[in-house]
Amino acid sequence: MSVGSVCNRVVVYIDKHESIRAAARLMQQSCVGDVVVAERVNGLNTPIAILTDRDLVLEVIAEALDPDYLKVKDVISDFFIYVYEDEGINEVLDRMEKHGVCRAAVTNKMGELVGIFTVDNLIASMAEQLGYAVPMMQRYQGQTEATRY
Repeated sequence: MSVGSVCNRVVVYIDKHESIRAAARLMQQSCVGDVVVAERVNGLNTPIAILTDRDLVLEVIAEALDPDYLKVKDVISDFFIYVYEDEGINEVLDRMEKHGVCRAAVTNKMGELVGIFTVDNLIASMAEQLGYAVPMMQRYQGQTEATRY
């Protein structure tokens, strides 16, 4: 199964020159805990970082910094993971675990942002698949038990 088949294709993104307050408001309005920081490269939105609500707490609020003065580029980490939408989930999960992250920006082969992959996406997909499998198993068990008697 590919990352592209389970990632969230509705991605909230922001420019690195926006204020931290703008990023926080965007997260609030979009009901998300992260935004992908993207810049335009050859006309495409290309991911360069992921800013999380945890980053806002640890880097801004805990340090009593001014969210109107600080820009997104002042807070984002130099390291983040992006993956191609056709990569396998196991490969991506291995890479995420190795680097200690729980989110990855998803791009197409041209480097354009097309989604975001989180462990939550995987769990939701697995739960949906199990939801289909359980009734099938129950039907099969019922048929098997009926033939015993």
